[in-house]
Amino acid sequence: MKAYQTVLFPYLAPADLQRLNQLGVVALPDHNLDVDREIDRALAVTQPMIIMKNYDIHLVGDLLAVMLNLSQWNNDIRECESMRLWGSRTVTYFVYDEGSGLFAPSKFCAYTAVPNHPPLPNVFPKDAGLGTMTIAVYTSFNDGSHLLDGHRAQRHLTLGVGMTAVNPAGAPEVAAAFAWWREQHTDCIVVHPSGPIFLLNPEWFT
Repeated sequence: MKAYQTVLFPYLAPADLQRLNQLGVVALPDHNLDVDREIDRALAVTQPMIIMKNYDIHLVGDLLAVMLNLSQWNNDIRECESMRLWGSRTVTYFVYDEGSGLFAPSKFCAYTAVPNHPPLPNVFPKDAGLGTMTIAVYTSFNDGSHLLDGHRAQRHLTLGVGMTAVNPAGAPEVAAAFAWWREQHTDCIVVHPSGPIFLLNPEWFT
């Protein structure tokens, strides 16, 4: 039997969650929690988007998974084989990690690759661990034969896990960091003609 575990209310600050956990059941309705929205989000996260031979592809459950994917993309793209697999892709939405100054395509960051029958054979180089997406896994399903909606991915990152979408004019420091990052990836990233949109973490996330 498969079981999938995820956090609840990932878009709330830890201090807010701690306070809610200490309240009695009777007091919770006074805090106007959107329970229906959270049930829909939890169901969307636990339901596989794609079932592959070795992985189930899910939407990410929290911000930590997003940041792990961002780091993995930047590590993978340094390798020749990953660069070959990725090719050159047009991207509008970019996740930003203020701590490292790195970006990654939001569609890549929005999904996890969960091994569906461990122990997992070493099918892909640098296989996904703990659900972290890799370029090898991503390109194996995002090849035109499976449809993953980039707009749904962006909506999930904002509405589902609490990221904020801003344009370069509204975040000049982020835009400056993006200009530097983009120079390092001109061969593999083409920014959409409409310009980039950045997805930022909430202030409480470090």
